[in-house]
Amino acid sequence: MNALRLGRLFLLTMTLAAAPMPSAPPAERKAHTSEPVLPVLYEKACPFEGCTFREWTVAQLSTMHPSWEDSRSVVATLKVGEKVTGITGVLVVRKPDRFLVKRPIAHLSLKAGDVILQYVEWGEGSADLWAKGVWYKSFDWGQTGEDGDLVLSDENITLVEYGSSEWWVQVKTLRGKVGWVLANDNFNGMDALGDPPTEDHTDSPKVQKRQ
Repeated sequence: MNALRLGRLFLLTMTLAAAPMPSAPPAERKAHTSEPVLPVLYEKACPFEGCTFREWTVAQLSTMHPSWEDSRSVVATLKVGEKVTGITGVLVVRKPDRFLVKRPIAHLSLKAGDVILQYVEWGEGSADLWAKGVWYKSFDWGQTGEDGDLVLSDENITLVEYGSSEWWVQVKTLRGKVGWVLANDNFNGMDALGDPPTEDHTDSPKVQKRQ
């Protein structure tokens, strides 16, 4: 009897050892798809083709502040014709342009219904985009895929909402006073390729024209 029970116990032990041990399900791996927290800031920004920090001429009455941030006081008023030196800039993206994907875009691993956000255009078809947790810095709107077609075109995306942004520039007056001004076509001499700039690059990002 003892021998029989010992045999059964041995057989049960061998059976349990041979059986696959249960394992915890693998951890869920998801890309971080939450949209970037707004506002998105670009420091040292000169956000258009030909943009240059140098001597500028005040084209419109402008208010100078000690900071570009929301709580601002007035430190000076710049008069039309006054000369200032552009030092640097901060682009404050309050809301990006929003594109809806209409057809799958294999090159970017996007499917219909996904969203592409455009934060800034740098000129010459270059822009910073974000989609499904991935940044595409200086993305070329003229970029083509393996099939020779444009990666992003009117065929596979559509603009559903314009964004808004502010470009604050730090300037120095001839008297040595330094402060921040909201740039909105109020300076001449910013564009090294054509003075004054012919397009507004401050209030809201424009949609890049795609061929």
